[in-house]
Amino acid sequence: MGKVKQKTLKELKPIDFDRLPLLLTDVQAAEVIGVSAGYLRLARCEGERDGRIPAPRFVRLMGRVWYPKDDIFAWVNGLERMTAI
Repeated sequence: MGKVKQKTLKELKPIDFDRLPLLLTDVQAAEVIGVSAGYLRLARCEGERDGRIPAPRFVRLMGRVWYPKDDIFAWVNGLERMTAI
């Protein structure tokens, strides 16, 4: 059997939330919540599906997708908290 690679946790950069713009790009929103921009795109396209965490609310302006900062915070606070035993 070969070696199993251990994943290392990605260290998140400190973010000054008060200095964030009102509307975040998918890359900025992903950095704030600690997921990839690809995850946000996929979750946004899949919509509400059983067993999946829905994407945060977003708006389309001038052909681009934006995430309101307050909606990102509300989305994170609304996620179910899980604890390890």
